[in-house]
Amino acid sequence: MNSGADQETRRLLIFAGHSGGHLFPAQAFAESFRGRFAESRIELVTSRRARRFTAGMPPGIFDAVHFLPEFPFPSGFSLRWFVFLLKFAESCCRSLFLLLRRRPQLCVGFGSYVSYPGMRLAAKIKIPAMIHEQNFLPGKATRRLARHTDLVAVSFEGT
Repeated sequence: MNSGADQETRRLLIFAGHSGGHLFPAQAFAESFRGRFAESRIELVTSRRARRFTAGMPPGIFDAVHFLPEFPFPSGFSLRWFVFLLKFAESCCRSLFLLLRRRPQLCVGFGSYVSYPGMRLAAKIKIPAMIHEQNFLPGKATRRLARHTDLVAVSFEGT
């Protein structure tokens, strides 16, 4: 990459679940990336329950934080399926809007159901996509997204 390209602003969307197990690796990635590419624009997409963690993060790691509705996968058949489908559709629409509006050059996923719509849509519209599995056993979102992304990074050999 030439030096002119190094001065270009890189745009990233990071999709992560609401728990510290997803957000702290996402934060570490963003800090490392920003350390290498200081002019980057890095935005986090997570669920509303992550506010307690994102509020305590040092300023400047993420240029913006976007909160999606929560839509945990219901077990068994009940009216919760209707709510799940509505919230999942809303998350898909909001993720697509972010992808089209922000035009990221890379999307990085750190697991959880909240990351699935954005990462799946990013791959579908040909935005380079990478997922990181920080646990030894991959979660459901990682397993489902792995075949649709350009790269899967793992923390443990044998994951």
